[in-house]
This record gives sequence, C-alpha cells and structure tokens, in this order.
Amino acid sequence: MRIIENQTFDMERALYGSEGVLVKSCSFDGPADGESAFKECSDIAAENCFFNLRYPFWHDHGIKISGSEMTELCRASLWYSGYIEITDTKMHGIKALRECSDVVIRDCDIISPEFGWSVRGIRMEDSTAVSEYFMMRSENLTFRGVTFRGKYSFQYIKNAVFEDCTFDTKDAGWADTKCVGLLFIFGMVIWIRLLPGEVQIPLTCMTTAILRRLVKQGIRCRGTMSGLQRNQEM
Repeated sequence: MRIIENQTFDMERALYGSEGVLVKSCSFDGPADGESAFKECSDIAAENCFFNLRYPFWHDHGIKISGSEMTELCRASLWYSGYIEITDTKMHGIKALRECSDVVIRDCDIISPEFGWSVRGIRMEDSTAVSEYFMMRSENLTFRGVTFRGKYSFQYIKNAVFEDCTFDTKDAGWADTKCVGLLFIFGMVIWIRLLPGEVQIPLTCMTTAILRRLVKQGIRCRGTMSGLQRNQEM
C-alpha cells in the first residue's frame, strides 16, 4: 500500500482513481477549494486526516477512516460507495452518508442533517448523532450504544435492530417494517424487542393512537398500560 503522509491537498480530484493508498496526517483544505479528492477509488485508508472540502469519497470501494475530522464544509462526504469502516471520527457535514452499502461506524460524533439516506447494511456502535431525517429509507440497520437527538428519524426503514440506544426524537419511525424495538412517545423512546410478528413492550406510557399505528403495520402489541395496570392486547 502506498503511503502519503503530512501533505495538504486542495486541487480538484486530487487523488482521483487511486488504489491501495494510505493517507496519514493529511489535510484536504486550501484556496483551490477543489472537491472529490478520492472519487472512484478503491482500498483507501485515511488516518488522522482533516477534511474541509466537499464530496471527498464518492463512488469508492473499500474505505477505512480513523481518527479524522470532517468539518461542516465537508458536505456529502460519502456517497455511492461500499465496504466502509469509520472509527473515532467527527462527521459534521450535511448529508454525510448516502446510498452506500456495508458500512461500519464506531466511536464517532455525527452532526449531519439528512444523514444515512438509502443505506443498505449499516452497523453503528458507541456513537452519538444529531440529525434530521436520520437514516431515511435505509435497510438492514444494527445500532448498539448509540445516542441520537433530532427529528423525523428512521422513516421508511426496513430490518433494523436497536440495542442499548437512547433516542430523543419525534415524528419518527413512520412506515417502518421488521424493526426491533422502536416506540417514540413525546420525544422519548421506549426500547422493545421484536419477535416474528409480535412486539413485547415494557410500557411505561402508551396512547391509543400509537397502538393503532402499530396495528396498522401488522404488529401485535402486548404490554402493561401505566395507570390502568392491565394488559393491552390487539
């Protein structure tokens, strides 16, 4: 693997079409304001790098990013790419992840409106995220130890598992199918476990409207209604 270390790139498509490259302690910033540094690349690793320009990773295959920072100006950083691993990285640009597949994100700080649209296969662990329309139309999600804050999240997702997560959100989860454990109630989430065709809910609060919504999605609900101290089964 070719190693590029301690350099600054600001030209358009600075490393276009590269294969088997490790960039270490490099900065993608400067007066030329060039975009798409790694467009149509494969087997790319970035360690301790600073990204301050648009669209760095588009149409790539095999990306590993660690210990790096993507600023607010690093818009739409990862699109149309596959086999992505991101660890210990700040992802602060809008629309940071879209139409990608086979993604792993660990120990990351995400501040990115419209993050994660139309992603196919994503595992996120021990990370924080602030976003609107988070993960819309994505499928095959596994989240563990994720703290999320925002609104209009998880709309139209398919096949999701959430474990030990904290979600502060509203208007979330519309038209989802085969998802484990989401109930959004007045900005808070109650974690549940989904068995085939059934949700078992440790309810602390519930409304008739939410029960009707779950039933419309073909999910049977069982739990204890706070205050009524009785089971609700539909």
